[in-house]
Amino acid sequence: MARVVTAAVGVITARRTMATQLIQHERIRTTLPRAKELRRVVDKLITLSKRGKPAPGCPPGGCALHSPPGSRRRVGGLCEASALPAPSPCAGDNNSRRSASAYVRTDSEVEKLFGDLAVRFDERQGGYTRVLRVGWRKGDAAPMAIIELVDRDGEARAARPAAPMRAPLPVAGDFTAAELATPLGKAASSEAAADERA
Repeated sequence: MARVVTAAVGVITARRTMATQLIQHERIRTTLPRAKELRRVVDKLITLSKRGKPAPGCPPGGCALHSPPGSRRRVGGLCEASALPAPSPCAGDNNSRRSASAYVRTDSEVEKLFGDLAVRFDERQGGYTRVLRVGWRKGDAAPMAIIELVDRDGEARAARPAAPMRAPLPVAGDFTAAELATPLGKAASSEAAADERA
């Protein structure tokens, strides 16, 4: 039983290290199964960072403008009137920051995650990473891959443009009363007959 737990801890430790390295370097080379697993983890971390970023124009700890009504002023995340932390809309979600810092190994990568990456992926609704297959490793023929963050300078492949939107379906107000009264099959056959007569 202890052997299984030790193996699981080793896998989690390796995954944490690779997630930290991917945030730091924005592109790493690893085996394909590890890259696919890492994609899930890093996408969740970036989603946490988007939820935890402060409002535009406010410092990361909060500001006096967005202090709650009962407090006088925020000092270092605490109100002067009480010793309890006061919620502030500009401070962001502190729980998201704590969850990410429990997983990411260094404070500098947590700051990069909640600063640069949260701003970069603000408009994107998912798909923050890309996995590219690059061949097989020489010694054991393991499939190798590059995992990288999208929308960065020097990326291996540019992001695909968004799929074009389909034309909206017509609504009932776009038809005449005669078109609505005629069944679909009869309208098509009457138009075909009119074309043959002409």
